[in-house]
Amino acid sequence: MSSPPPPPQLISTILKSSSSSLQTLLPHLHNLHHSQIPSLLPSLLSSISALLRASNFTAARNLLLAFIPLDSRLHLHRRFLSLSTSRSLLDLSVSCYSLAGKPHLALQLFLHMKNHRLRPSLLTSNTLLSRLSKSYPSRVSLDLPITVFKSMVSLGVQPNLATFNILIKIHCRCGDFTEAVSLLESMVGFGCYPDVISFNTILHSYCKCGMLKEARDLLSDMKSRGIAPNQSTYNTLISAYSRLGWLKEASKYMELMTASGFSPDLWTYNVLISGLCREGKVDEAFKLKKDMEELGNYMPDVVTYNTLIDASFEWNNGSVADQLLDEMKEREIKPNLVTHNTMIKGLCKEGKLEEAFECLRKMEREEEGIKINPDLISYNTLISAYCKANNAGKAFSLMDEMVNKGLKMDTFTLNSVILSLCKEKRFNEACGLLKSPPKRGFVPDEVSFGTVISAYFNNEKSEEAIKLWEEMKERKIRPSTTTYNTMINGLCNLGKLNEAIKMLNELMDNGLVPDKTTYNTIIHGYCKEGDLESSFQFHNKMVANSFKPNVFTCNILLDGLIRYGKVDKAVKLFESWVSKGKKVDVITYNTLISGLCKYGEIDQALDLFREMEMKNVNPDTYTYNWILCALSKAGRSDEAQNLLDELSQRGKLSGNLGFDFLKEGLEGNVKNEERDLKESESLKYSERINELCSKGCFKEAKAVLDEMAGKGMDVNSSTYITLMDGYIKRQKRMLKGPG
Repeated sequence: MSSPPPPPQLISTILKSSSSSLQTLLPHLHNLHHSQIPSLLPSLLSSISALLRASNFTAARNLLLAFIPLDSRLHLHRRFLSLSTSRSLLDLSVSCYSLAGKPHLALQLFLHMKNHRLRPSLLTSNTLLSRLSKSYPSRVSLDLPITVFKSMVSLGVQPNLATFNILIKIHCRCGDFTEAVSLLESMVGFGCYPDVISFNTILHSYCKCGMLKEARDLLSDMKSRGIAPNQSTYNTLISAYSRLGWLKEASKYMELMTASGFSPDLWTYNVLISGLCREGKVDEAFKLKKDMEELGNYMPDVVTYNTLIDASFEWNNGSVADQLLDEMKEREIKPNLVTHNTMIKGLCKEGKLEEAFECLRKMEREEEGIKINPDLISYNTLISAYCKANNAGKAFSLMDEMVNKGLKMDTFTLNSVILSLCKEKRFNEACGLLKSPPKRGFVPDEVSFGTVISAYFNNEKSEEAIKLWEEMKERKIRPSTTTYNTMINGLCNLGKLNEAIKMLNELMDNGLVPDKTTYNTIIHGYCKEGDLESSFQFHNKMVANSFKPNVFTCNILLDGLIRYGKVDKAVKLFESWVSKGKKVDVITYNTLISGLCKYGEIDQALDLFREMEMKNVNPDTYTYNWILCALSKAGRSDEAQNLLDELSQRGKLSGNLGFDFLKEGLEGNVKNEERDLKESESLKYSERINELCSKGCFKEAKAVLDEMAGKGMDVNSSTYITLMDGYIKRQKRMLKGPG
């Protein structure tokens, strides 16, 4: 069945087509049905050819560009591929398909021209190259623009500087810097010489990748060729050095820029101010802003203020942020979404959640004709802050609000709320979010499940943790190594080492790679169960499989040996570890010192204590306790007293003393909330110790100190010195006996 003929008036209009009649033609074109296009093509091509013969290239190009988007079934493209003699028409087609954002179709037409030895124009060839560079930024597709370049040269098209600059850009986008630099030389063979754009393109890519040495060398090469850097050159270098925090070098290039006759522009100032703020040099950033204002060439804009507001909060000076907002208002600089989000983030950091919430509301109120809609970042920041403040109710309320406004919930929001619920031990609600996320639009990921699984294990709800693990797998959510580590740790704590090993094997079967935490957890599990032989066998087997033990591994094995009375083996392990130049820390020494003191090897413990200082490993309260108490109990109270006095005089017992040995877990870091709670409890314990010491109850005070150690709390140095001084003297009196 043949296609219905196109409207006669359309053919007539096309045949008379010119720039002036194109606007008349467009409504008719848009009303075309795809079935009418094939019968219209002869008239269309005839009209375009006539325009080309009349040298009306603009009208011909505009007509073709208007038609290409309508030809969804590529009837016209196939017609062009059937042509073999019309060079000008095919050349125009390559150019127009490139400009229409269809470089893959343009490339087919270009290669069709090559096959028929029809030479494209230089402008068309460059247009195609340029569009290919934007459409194919991957290394795999580098062959396509190279093919175009070689083809145009083989057809007798003489490339120009623009051609080579496009090729340089393509190679840089693909990370092929060697080839990009080589083009600076090879273009000379075609009578072209690199310009500032050629060098700036490579320079920008070097700086983006942090290759500053190569950037400096390229700058030197550029100058040696007599090509003067321009403002863009200097701005690129200033930005790169500022991002890396190399502010001295950034300032040097700013001075060079000025000496070369280029005034720093607003972009330059903003880049330097941002770099100063990142390095905490906020006062210098404000001084630069002042210099900028006094010079008067450029005034701070919203980007400048956003950077300074963020820095003010970051470096604990939120009141300055309010002053900056007032200044913006005075200067009629309108805050944007970034400004408001920065304020919300800063206020949340300072714990001013109600002010942050009011900032959210202020965004929505239309002020001075401007209304800004909060985005996902606005809500996520507040939701996360309310979660950290254990106010899950407010977090839920904000979640519902954002969904009602059409904002799609993401996993960050979900995971923040789940973590908050787990901290509050509201496990049923946390699981409710996992199992039935209703209209809110979020999808739980492996972090969501891992958070609840970890919380279940930490709260001795292992059955629920294991059930949730199985549910996660049923829902085809692929666990990461971190989530496997959570399960392995939970199973080890339950003494289920065989199941933990099965979990390790499953991890590897799923194509994941165990990390140090995985191996250390299992080694720790064996040691905890007293199965030292299996712990060392597992350790040796994993080392043979490329596992590199770290200081945590050493500490775990030492602790296991000491705990079960194998002090000699612990000493040998320590000596072997140190002889290989491997890292040790205060926990390593504390573990060994405690074992030696416990089993009466005090002199050996003292040697290690002195060695710590020589190796710049700072002893902590745990170290001092074991040494001082061991000396006292062994009847060496004078030595203990002398050591206490020496440590006090040398300032080793100043400030708060911590029990680092017990503060750290396997990979140990105490979270801020836990630290704040411990500081409060620590104060109460210290007051109790002081009270007992004042009554001469040093044994009881020492028991309180031991309890603090068990909880990993800090103790005030003066409290500690008072206690230990009294305890040593008490031990001395007891050993002397009555009289």
